[in-house]
Amino acid sequence: MDSNVKSLWLEALRSGKYEQGVHTLNSHGKFCCLGVLCEIAIDSGVVDKQETDSYVIYDGYAINLPSASVIVWADLPGKVPDPEVTVDGNLINLTTINDSGDYNFNQIADIIEEQL
Repeated sequence: MDSNVKSLWLEALRSGKYEQGVHTLNSHGKFCCLGVLCEIAIDSGVVDKQETDSYVIYDGYAINLPSASVIVWADLPGKVPDPEVTVDGNLINLTTINDSGDYNFNQIADIIEEQL
């Protein structure tokens, strides 16, 4: 993963600025951990966003997972939109960790910092 992007992502996740949500990148101001990454991509001029009444669309179509533009820019491991990490000896996607309700953004940031 790109070290500069990773640093920005970790800082954003730990900042308290973003309220954690589930099932979409950004819905009603609540974010998946990958939605926070998309917000950083916006700030960096990588993608744009369109807001609807229910959710935010990134890069013209991305609602649930980051677009190819974000994946390439962030240099996500395996060039996949939802990287796997190891938790309790099991491979699990970041969205599953985020949506489980068992991990807050600080804990997710720790996992990303150690494994991506």
